[in-house]
Amino acid sequence: MIVAVGYYLRYNLSYREVQEMLFMTEELMYAIQRFIVGYKNTAKYSIIYGRRKIDSPLFVENGRNLYQNQRTLALSLSGD
Repeated sequence: MIVAVGYYLRYNLSYREVQEMLFMTEELMYAIQRFIVGYKNTAKYSIIYGRRKIDSPLFVENGRNLYQNQRTLALSLSGD
């Protein structure tokens, strides 16, 4: 809340612009958090089963693989 008021006052933004900016930040942080948790789990299982190479974690949301192509960030931010 304090961050939103600071943006509103400091940069002379409209309420709608501040709301959209904070929503995008929230979505990005959620995607980063999920990637970190998934990578940690992938690394843990790779160590347990003796693999030397750690693959990128696989995330599935609503039946779609979110990290299979270059549109990952766009998909996670757009919510499609």
